[in-house]
Amino acid sequence: MDWSSLTPSLLTTAGLCCLVQIVWIGSLLRRNRRQRGAFPLSRDEFRRDLDRILSQDL
Repeated sequence: MDWSSLTPSLLTTAGLCCLVQIVWIGSLLRRNRRQRGAFPLSRDEFRRDLDRILSQDL
């Protein structure tokens, strides 16, 4: 079997698979951000996030 002739097609296939995964993960992240932003935070969640933000060292 001649591996040198398979290398370009293998690299192309691997590249396309990586591209599809990146696009898929990006769409999942965007959807999760949209869904999380659609609901207001409860008082406890807001307090916890505010405490976390204020406790970070700048």
